[in-house]
Amino acid sequence: MAAAQAKATKKPRADAQRNQEKIIDVAEELFTERGTDVHMQAVAERAGVGVATVYRVFTSKEVMISVIAARQFDRCLSAVEETARTDGASAALHAFLLRMARVFKGRSAELRALLSELPADQRPSEQGDLLPRLAVLHERWVTEEVLRPGLDLAAFRAVVCGLATAVACGLNVDAAADVFQSGIRAR
Repeated sequence: MAAAQAKATKKPRADAQRNQEKIIDVAEELFTERGTDVHMQAVAERAGVGVATVYRVFTSKEVMISVIAARQFDRCLSAVEETARTDGASAALHAFLLRMARVFKGRSAELRALLSELPADQRPSEQGDLLPRLAVLHERWVTEEVLRPGLDLAAFRAVVCGLATAVACGLNVDAAADVFQSGIRAR
């Protein structure tokens, strides 16, 4: 029993950790290129590892999708956290839109496709961290009168989703941030 617990808490070897990161990176690249039609064999071939190694990292395609989707949410959360540390409400709003546009560039459609493949109970929870922090930013910008009056949190979230779609459809990241800011900024 103690040996099993020690094995479960043992840190992976450095090469195993590198393989795991490479496999996750490659899986994400393949999903970006091909959508959800990605097989474990393709991940293994591009990563230069055996299929068994891929299955040690991802026990199933659903786990692979969940890990990649969680990584995307982490990027969104990082953009929100960086924005919270930005001085000046107007500068923070522009920085937020620019950061989010960069996160979504080439990945918005991928994320929607990935999430649609998973049962709801296996999707990473955006509710846990991302939405409450986004609400704090929204409240800051409302209080400091940076956002257009009447732009409630639901509408602001819809704007962020629209930004993701615009960038996924090819709108330049800088242009997207400028266009969306001009649409939601107080006059």
